[in-house]
Amino acid sequence: LTSGTMFNDPNFLDARRDNRTVKTYHGDEGILLKPGILYLAHTVERTFTPNVVPMLEGRSSLARLGVCVHQTGGFGDVGFNGQWVLEISCIHHVRIYPGMAICQLVLFDTVGDLMPYRGRYQHQSGPVACRLWQDKA
Repeated sequence: LTSGTMFNDPNFLDARRDNRTVKTYHGDEGILLKPGILYLAHTVERTFTPNVVPMLEGRSSLARLGVCVHQTGGFGDVGFNGQWVLEISCIHHVRIYPGMAICQLVLFDTVGDLMPYRGRYQHQSGPVACRLWQDKA
């Protein structure tokens, strides 16, 4: 975890606007996670899954400290290419450090014709905030 994003107002987020974020950078001292704040971070690794469905899961050791690494965005898409954004929250104050293994990727085989991902997060790099506001509905 070398960089991350925090929403500047955790009490008011709006799905129909581009929510402002605050970028932070962390060295060897890590970051102290605080309850009630949503932290967006990204994996060091980039993945490309042309013919499998990826699923990101947190490590149980971190969960035992009260840290959740994703809220509901655990499944990826066939054809996704990029870094994974982690939606980190915690129930206690917890310090995490750069280079910690905090999640794992599970890959599922696919059946039938594939429709590769072409969504708004393709080729993302770094923590990318919600882009739901780009929907036309």
